[in-house]
Amino acid sequence: MDPGNPLLLRSDEGVIRILEEHGATRGKHAICSRGAGRGATVDFILLKWCPG
Repeated sequence: MDPGNPLLLRSDEGVIRILEEHGATRGKHAICSRGAGRGATVDFILLKWCPG
C-alpha cells in the first residue's frame, strides 16, 4: 500500500522494486499470511494481478 494513503496501492514500479528486493519472481510460489486477513488479501492481489 501507499504509505501516504493506505487506500491506494503503490505504482507498478514500486511493487516490482519491492518484489525484486525480496527475491520474488513469477516462477516462485508465495504464501500470504497476515493477522486479520485483509492484509493477506492485498498481498495476494498484488502478487496475482499486479504488475501487468
